[in-house]
Amino acid sequence: MNILFFSRVSTFFPGRIGGAETSMALMAEKMAELGHKVFYLTYVEKDELIDQSSLEQFKPVQIIPYSVPRRVRKLLFKVKPGRKERRSHFEKCVAELMDRENIEILYSHYDREALGAFLKVREAHDFKLVMRMAGLKWYEESQDSDQIKADYEAIFRNVDAINYNTPGLKTLCHQRAGEISFDLSPRHEFVADIGARAVPVQHETQEQNEDVLSVTVATRFSGYQKRQDILVKAVALLDRSVKIKVTMIGSGSELGKIESMIEDLGVSDQINIIPFMPQPDLWQQLCQSDLLCHPCEYEGLSKIIVESMLLGLPVMVSDVLPLSDYVVDGETGYLVENTPEAWCRQLTQAYNERSSLSALGEQAKAYAEEAFNVDRNAANYLNEFQRIPA
Repeated sequence: MNILFFSRVSTFFPGRIGGAETSMALMAEKMAELGHKVFYLTYVEKDELIDQSSLEQFKPVQIIPYSVPRRVRKLLFKVKPGRKERRSHFEKCVAELMDRENIEILYSHYDREALGAFLKVREAHDFKLVMRMAGLKWYEESQDSDQIKADYEAIFRNVDAINYNTPGLKTLCHQRAGEISFDLSPRHEFVADIGARAVPVQHETQEQNEDVLSVTVATRFSGYQKRQDILVKAVALLDRSVKIKVTMIGSGSELGKIESMIEDLGVSDQINIIPFMPQPDLWQQLCQSDLLCHPCEYEGLSKIIVESMLLGLPVMVSDVLPLSDYVVDGETGYLVENTPEAWCRQLTQAYNERSSLSALGEQAKAYAEEAFNVDRNAANYLNEFQRIPA
């Protein structure tokens, strides 16, 4: 099978990436290992020198860099009357790649503009277009603009298949679609995720901090979905006998708001915020923690949660879909109602039972190693691709 992956950013070039890009790179790598011909189309800075020899390290995946200046990335598909050069150039590059390599499957994250271009190319080329669904950004944006809503509806209706990464996310997407009268009626849909590669470090309980519960939160500070504010308020409610140290890692539009909240609630001595860090440094941070906390309104298949579980680090997450698909309260982690009071109670319990946290982490690790087995999940993807109706 000849497969093309697309994401605007990727693990193959410098820059901020998320769980979707990490998963897609791993999918590409595993499918190439299984003998399929795999390509990965991604953006690269126009002024960045591309050392072709450096791309050899990613073989057998063939990296296709699409060079574009950063300042026009968001404008790439914004076509003014009489100015269609940008979109047509991207579509032409994709069409040539389709013809040259006889691509059978194009797998893309749900990028509204790029998917529109891929659908245009598909009018004259025979390939199946699969869209990865890993969140609800489409839902958030559709409430702000009737045109964006119509664009998403057309895309979701016309791609050959939508891939939800958890059963809970599929349920949540259809629920949200009903709330805003959104026509979510894809030709085909399936649930699958590649999982995560083994983490090359090992979690160990930090004896020198045995009287302090060391907590890490690693996610962006966004205006929707993420809820660091709940955790900040929960820490402010804790009895002073509960010794806790929270490290929040990330950046985003709500960072200033959270910093002000920490100051106003008088918990600056308990909560510290640091910027995003390279993956190896993040793993080391997790290894030095007793607990990963992830408060949110919803989530896809969170890589930071999965990686923590694979490390044997216990996780405490919001009791929301789809997190409840793979975090079982008291067995593979803690599920917590999204109120400061509930988080305060659960943090207090975790502190009082910290001697048993390592056992909970080992249960999570055993579950994750089975549920997120990359080789089995890659084979499952290939079966799903073959099941997509012609």
